[in-house]
This record gives sequence, C-alpha cells and structure tokens, in this order.
Amino acid sequence: MSNLSFIFVLILNLSACSVASQEGNSPGKVHLQNLAQYRSELLLSSQEELKEFHKVIDKLSLNDFESEVFKEMLYKLIADKKVYDYSNEIILRFLKKDFPNIKFREELTLNDIEVISENSEIMESILDGVLKRKYPFSLDVNTSFFDEFYFYKIDSTDIVGEIGAGLGNFSVLVSALEPQIELFVNEINKKNSQYIEEKFKNQTDKKVKIILGNKKSANFPLNKFDKIIIRNSFHHFKYKKNMLHSIKESLKADGVLYLNEPTTELSSDTCKNILPENEVITKIIENGFTLEETKEFGERLLLKFTITNK
Repeated sequence: MSNLSFIFVLILNLSACSVASQEGNSPGKVHLQNLAQYRSELLLSSQEELKEFHKVIDKLSLNDFESEVFKEMLYKLIADKKVYDYSNEIILRFLKKDFPNIKFREELTLNDIEVISENSEIMESILDGVLKRKYPFSLDVNTSFFDEFYFYKIDSTDIVGEIGAGLGNFSVLVSALEPQIELFVNEINKKNSQYIEEKFKNQTDKKVKIILGNKKSANFPLNKFDKIIIRNSFHHFKYKKNMLHSIKESLKADGVLYLNEPTTELSSDTCKNILPENEVITKIIENGFTLEETKEFGERLLLKFTITNK
C-alpha cells in the first residue's frame, strides 16, 4: 500500500470511529460501525476520482436531493451508463427528453456524466441518504434510511429476499449492515442482475445470491424466507396476483412481506402505474395476506403483511 493510500485509510478509519462514538452504546452502534467500514472501502476504491466528483456534487442544490424526480434522473443516468453502456452524448439526450423540468439537467456536461458514473456507488449512497453530499461524504447518522431499515426488523439470522432490486443499492447496504444474513436479490432485468453481481463480486464472505425473475414469479426457493421486501416496484408488476402467489409460496409460514411503495396520495411521481393506498392494500389482502402495520415514509408508504393462511 502506498503512503498516500495509508494516510487516506487512516483518515477514513478515524472518521468511522468518530461516527460510532457519537452513538455510544445505542442499539445502532454495530450498524453504524458496519456502514462506516463500507464507506471507507467505497471511498478508498474511488480516491483518484473523488476531487472531480466533489466538484460535480457542489453543483447540486440541497433541494435537488430532496426531489424524488431528481433522484430518478440520477438513477437513470447511472443505469444508462453502468448497465446499458450508452455513450455520454446519448445519455444527455435521454435526460433532456425525459426530465425537461429538472434545472440541473441544463447544467449537466458530458464530463459530469462520466464522473458520476465512475463514482456511482457513492452517488447511490448519497441518494439513499446514507452519506452526506459534502466531502468527505460522512455517514448521515440522522438519515431516514435507518427508519426504513429498522421497520423491516432484519435480524442477523434472517433469510431475506428483495424483489425488483433495480440497481441493487438497497441490498448492498443491507448486506453491509447485516453481513451474516442470507440474502437473495431478485431482478427481472438481466443487465441489472449482471450489474448487481458486479457490485457483490469481491464480497466472497457474504451469503448473497442474485436471482433473475420473470413477470409472474420471483423464482425464489419455496418456504425459505423470513422476510421478503419490495421497494418501489409493486406498482410495476404486470401480473400482481401471480407474483403475490410466488411470494407467498416462498415465505415461511410465519414469514413477513414488506413494501416500500409510492401511492397517489403521497407521491409527486407522475408514473401512471402508481396506485392509491387502499388499492395497493386490497390487492395484497385479496391474495392471502393480512395487513399488520402501515407507516408514512416521505413520499412512500411502508407496509407490513403476514400470511393469512398457509
């Protein structure tokens, strides 16, 4: 390791210790330490590009990061570059067409696209609220991400599945927080699945499996899971009844289904597939589940269901 890398690691470790010490003996101490370690590894792997990334981040206003549409634009940028390998010129053209009302889109340069894609996992962690947007991208101990994570009550002995994982950033964070769990990550898009596999390729100590699903089934093992989580994906399911049957078959008898789902009452997203709260809940109850808990979470709704009969 070079002297520069050694100093960089030392700074990151001091930062991690500082964050952990703020929490004392609180229940989240181990999770904060695990995330601090993940952050250190992430920043160390990107240290050459961080200066340029810092400049791009400084272009963005705080209000931008609070906008669901703005987040969607940046996730699309990352997907178009990292998953589909589009040129920066094509990506810029797509963004101008798909997000005409986003101010930053007008300021975005071809080099900005390159820098964001080179630091995509850091950007994803910022968008998820786990890292602060200012250098040195410290952990945000007050982030709402923990509100969501603790809603799922994930234990180190759990077998957990995520359906519709997108770019896989949530599963990566869950794996960092609870490295002992057995985690199945489902995605219907083959290229997305390959991108998620790339994220986990060096984590050989983790019990993570990437599963390619289809429109009617998650392709998960039967009677396997303690918890299955669907984040911002349920409204995209074309065959909801079939998928819910697949999920029910994959859960243990005392397993739990969790949703993080936008609703027409809460979301500013213009996606035509988004449903009213009562319709989301009714569709799931009609397919063999019992609603146990609901919680508003920004522009989304957190839902907990148990199996009615199995």
